[in-house]
Parts: sequence; structure tokens; C-alpha cells
Amino acid sequence: MINNAFTDPVTGAASTFTGNESWSEFTPKAGITYNLDNGIVYLSYTEGFRSGGFNGRATAASNAGPYQPELVKSTELGFKTSWANNTLQISGAIFATDYEDKQEDVVLPGTDGAVTLTLVQNAAGATMNGAEIETIWVPTAGLTLTANIGFLDAEYDNYSVPGPDGNLVDKSGFDLRKAPDLTYSLGANYEIELASEMYLVTNVSYRYRDDYAVNASANGGPKHYSDDPLMQDGYGLLDASVNLELENWRISLFGKNLTDESYLYHVLDVAAGFSATSATDATPTYAPGLWTFGTMNRPRYFGAEVQYKF
Repeated sequence: MINNAFTDPVTGAASTFTGNESWSEFTPKAGITYNLDNGIVYLSYTEGFRSGGFNGRATAASNAGPYQPELVKSTELGFKTSWANNTLQISGAIFATDYEDKQEDVVLPGTDGAVTLTLVQNAAGATMNGAEIETIWVPTAGLTLTANIGFLDAEYDNYSVPGPDGNLVDKSGFDLRKAPDLTYSLGANYEIELASEMYLVTNVSYRYRDDYAVNASANGGPKHYSDDPLMQDGYGLLDASVNLELENWRISLFGKNLTDESYLYHVLDVAAGFSATSATDATPTYAPGLWTFGTMNRPRYFGAEVQYKF
């Protein structure tokens, strides 16, 4: 590369691209457990570390990186219990997770003749607080019922980066990607023995995810799922199967996404971006992309499967 001097598009600092960086971090974990007559209560503290790196689609030194490591601290208080002669299991937890320099990959309007530029940006901080409860109930022989629910409050503490014009853009109001406020699932599994070493197993399950941002460039502030292509409405998936199980064989008939729900795996608003309203106002102003494309989930489908275990 002829000229390695550049202005970092994430931090705005004058930098020199060398292609060499190293990072290290001490990540302790500690926990305590208290035994109950029918279960346990536990408390844990964990620190984690994701290494920094370089962006893979570089059209210039400023597009290559490096970006900084991501650090996380998590505290969890939970319990696991059994009731009614071990036919009912109830577990739950509340947790608080704090990120420092959280890594977010975003697609920006391109520079140096490129249509788009994909960069990893370090958001200054993010917090995820939540709770979850899981239950497993066996009311009668062969029948297992499950029910799980989770609540999540995820937000950026501070996410300010230079925009295309160099002015600071405050993205703190943006939604974290794929972090729905509510998730839950229900399931039923029934098993009956037809003959020696031959079982008929039927299963039905339903999983729901509340609305969420598909990626980190989704619109900040109040959610407008009808006009923001990067936001996904809540949806539920219903699956069912009938299985014949022998000692070494398993024959299955199944149906997936039986209610034929549609949702996005991935979406890209090509060359879209956010700029500061002005040099003194960091409020994000959205610049629409050239076009939008994405990948949808598989629609309702049915199938059969044969498995043999050696």
C-alpha cells in the first residue's frame, strides 16, 4: 500500500495502517451455589472478551481497521427446582450484562468509488437486563409439557461515531440487533410404546419472538416497523412431527412453519447511512439507500426423514 496514513472512520483519529495488532485480557469467573431440599439457588459473575480485528472488505487503509476488542461483564442470579415427585421442574434467572466497546458491523455509503462499505464499529457501551423462566411438566406417563418465557431490556449506553461528513452521530437510541423484548415457547411431546423397542412419538411446538432490529443500522428512536426495512415484526413458528422409533431406526413425518409466517434472516439497505443533523446536533438523519434486499425464511413445508444409528 503506497500511503498507510488515514483518518479512522470509527474514531476520527489520525492513524497509520500496519496490519499488526494484538490484544489480551484477564476474564475471571466466580460463582456460589446454595442447596435447597428440592433444588439449588446460584449466583455467578463472569467476564468475557472478544478479540479485536480487521475489516475484511477494504478499499483503502481507512476501511481496513483495526477495531477494538469487546468486553462483557455478566451477573446472574437463578434457581433450579423440582416438585411433585420430580414430575415438575421450574428454573429461572435474572441477569445483568454490560458491554464495553461492543462490536457492531454496519454498512455505510462507500468511499473510494465503492458502493457500500462494511465496517465494524465499537459502540461505547451497551446494557442487557433480563429474566427467564423454564418449566418442564410430566403430568402422566409418556406426556411432557414445556413452557419457557424470557424478557429482555437491551439498549446502548452510548453509541457515537463520526458520520460520512466527519460530524459526530449519536446512535444511542438505536435498537440492538436481534434482541426482542419478549420471547416464549410452548411444547408438548407424547410417547407411547407400540411393541418391545418400538415407540410412537408425537411432538408439537410453538415459538414466538417479539419485534426486533435485523441489524445494527435499523432506525433509532420510536420503532416504525411498517416503513423501516431493517425492522422485523413479531412472529410465531408452529412445528409438529410424528416419529416411529425403533432400536436403531427413526422414521419421521414433519411439518415446519405450519402457519406460514414470513420473517427476515438478513436485510441490507444498500448505501444507506446516517449523518448528524448538524455540526452541533448529533441527532441521526437517515439517508435512504439505493435499494434494499434481504433473505426471507423458508415458507411452510412438510417432509419425511429416515435415520439409522450404528
